Amino acid sequence: MKRFCLIIVFSSFVLCSFLFFSCAAIQELGQKPPGKTPDRLSEGKKLYEANCIQCHGESGDGKGWKTADLKKKPRDFTLSFDQWTYSKGDPKKIFGVLKIGIPDTPMAMFHFTDEQRWALVYRLMEFSKEKDN
Repeated sequence: MKRFCLIIVFSSFVLCSFLFFSCAAIQELGQKPPGKTPDRLSEGKKLYEANCIQCHGESGDGKGWKTADLKKKPRDFTLSFDQWTYSKGDPKKIFGVLKIGIPDTPMAMFHFTDEQRWALVYRLMEFSKEKDN
């Protein structure tokens, strides 16, 4: 019985923590994103190469060298932006994924500044087949 109570308390703590950080991320999503600039795109490219390329691939097609080890395959950013599972064409939702990750997938949260997250969002959008975003 004592073990069961500990499990309940721990589960409640995890759930409350997730909700707290999710709400904080959602609140930030309401803020106006910074503009898309050449400097921001350059920074996003560097962040992508340092943190994302191993899973999402050099061309953003989701075929990085690490994908053989993954049960769930990474997002293919070359698809039309509105077809991306978690963003559905909304850059703020990509920002949210970078902020809190995606549960039960290898997509972890990234400990970047908001400026860095936006730089990466704009870089990811550049891979999309829709080049007018």
